[in-house]
Amino acid sequence: MGAQHQRQGPFFKAAPPIFSTSTHSKCSKHSDSDQPTTQQLKEALGLMDIQVIDHVVVGSEGCTSFAEMRYL
Repeated sequence: MGAQHQRQGPFFKAAPPIFSTSTHSKCSKHSDSDQPTTQQLKEALGLMDIQVIDHVVVGSEGCTSFAEMRYL
């Protein structure tokens, strides 16, 4: 991918994303794969100057924010 195509997030006014994952249990704890996957997405979007705001894991009794836990 050429340099002119890598940094087009701000050009297209891309909104910073918030990812979410729902669990099938009451617990809102993230899975072992959530953190590395979120990091990969964050790095890929960073190449286009798009900042990931948060990843929220939602369970039936609450939610957990990666931003609040300082995982981002």
